[in-house]
Amino acid sequence: MYYTLENRTDKQVGSVFPQVSCLSQQFAHGIHFDQFASFDSEILFELQPKAKLTDVLSQAAISAHGLLVNAKVKNLLSGFTIMNHKYYKCLVKDLKGNTHDYYWLHLVDNFTDRINYLKSVFYWTKSTFRKDVIKLTSYQDYLELKKQNGILWGIDIDQISFDEKFNEKLDLFSCIPFDIRIYTSKKLKGALMDISGIKMQEALHFV
Repeated sequence: MYYTLENRTDKQVGSVFPQVSCLSQQFAHGIHFDQFASFDSEILFELQPKAKLTDVLSQAAISAHGLLVNAKVKNLLSGFTIMNHKYYKCLVKDLKGNTHDYYWLHLVDNFTDRINYLKSVFYWTKSTFRKDVIKLTSYQDYLELKKQNGILWGIDIDQISFDEKFNEKLDLFSCIPFDIRIYTSKKLKGALMDISGIKMQEALHFV
């Protein structure tokens, strides 16, 4: 059983999204979804008016898979099995001008060959609007259809099934094709219950 992990947008975080703005856009934009960045400078963020400082902060400058976490969360995650990842040092300035240490947890891997395409259920989209169910036998199928149908055409999932190459011991993972969500195991979900800034719910689309 797996759970989705998302940033909160309710009163716990100040009912704002994102909670922080990035003051180091050149570094944030240098973090790509499919490879680790090589810079060694801190990424600077600033807490937004009305936003609250939580263990996990929402941000919109980095488009790659990951989470902006404090040392408490980083230390907690060290006891669990996380997919291929790297931490980048970040500094967050609060509304009083105080600076807090945070880390961008960058998740990078390629799950395209770990999906059981025949057991999974896909549907195609046009300009993100849902259309019809579609069958895929491989990721190459998707690439060829994407080339034929253009940039507004896409794929999303109703059900996802993995094959024997998927590591079932993972407690935190993302980077699934056609899916931007981050997932946790039941064990990690229990450990994250006291972490502020996130919400979790059962992922019902795993089969």
